[in-house]
Amino acid sequence: MGRQPQADLVLVARCLSKMADVSRGLWQCSDVTSIVFRVVSIYMVAVVYRRFGMEQSLQMWPGRLPVMRMVAVVVSVISICGEVSAQPWEEYVNTDDGFRVNFPGEPTVANVMWESQLGYDLTGRQYTAERGPERYSVTVIDYSGLEAQGIERSESCPPGNAQCRAAAGPVLGPGYWRHDERGALVYATFRLLQRDAILTGLVWEWQDRVEGHLIQLTNTADQSRTFAFVGMHERKLYILEGTVPMGYPEPALFQQSLGWVDSVGDSIRYQGVYSNSFHGMGVYEVPLRVGQVR
Repeated sequence: MGRQPQADLVLVARCLSKMADVSRGLWQCSDVTSIVFRVVSIYMVAVVYRRFGMEQSLQMWPGRLPVMRMVAVVVSVISICGEVSAQPWEEYVNTDDGFRVNFPGEPTVANVMWESQLGYDLTGRQYTAERGPERYSVTVIDYSGLEAQGIERSESCPPGNAQCRAAAGPVLGPGYWRHDERGALVYATFRLLQRDAILTGLVWEWQDRVEGHLIQLTNTADQSRTFAFVGMHERKLYILEGTVPMGYPEPALFQQSLGWVDSVGDSIRYQGVYSNSFHGMGVYEVPLRVGQVR
C-alpha cells in the first residue's frame, strides 16, 4: 500500500525539524542565508522522497507536485525560520566590564559575589542569555579591591599566621593578596572542574591575545556540553560558559567570540600575549596594541 499524503507531510516536517536542530545557532533566516536555507530544505525534501522510493513524485515535482504538499513544505520552512531568527546573535559590548561577546539577544545582568581562593569576598556581575534549551553566560569578578582587603587582614593577623602577615614582601603582598590574584585563573578553573561533569578538554589558550584556560565538560546529569574560557584582563576575572543539550552543535562560536574593549568601546588587541599576573599587576609594561609603536 502506498504511503498516505498525511504520512508524507509528517516525514517532511520531521526532516526539516531535524535540520533546524542540527544547524541551530549557525544561521539567521534573513537575506542570503534565508535563500540558502530554503534551497537546502527543498533538497532535503527530495532526499526524503527518494529514500522512500517515491521517484514518481519526484518526476512530477515541482510542476505537478500536489499543491498541499508544496504549501506544507513552505509553511514548515517559514515556521522554522521564524523560530530561529526570533533570537538573532548579536555582538554585545560592555564598557564597564571591558568585554565584547556574541549573545543570542540582550543578556540579563545580575550582581554576584565571589569568594577567592584565600577567602576574600569580591563583587562581580553575571551576564546571561538563553536560546531555547541553550544557555550562555559571562561572569566578571573584580579583583581590584583585593589589595585593600589584604592590607586590612594583615593588620589584624594573629601572631604566627604567615599567610596574612603584613611583612609578606612585595611578591606576595600584605595578606598574600598578590598570591591570591595570580592564582585566580587556576582557582576558577578548579571550581569548574568540581562540577558533576566529565572533563573532555583543558588547554592553555588566549582570547584576543589575553591568556587563559579553555575547558570542555560533558555534564553527567543530562549529557549536555559546556565550553568555557577562564581569563583575566586588567585585574578582572572572566568566566565564559556556553552550555547546549546533547546532540546540539558545540558552543565553540560563542566561546571564540570573546574580546576586549576599552572605556569608550574600542577593541583591544595586543601585539603580544597579555598576562594579568605580569601586565595587569604592573610587573611588566602592557603589550602594545595592534598598530601602536613605542
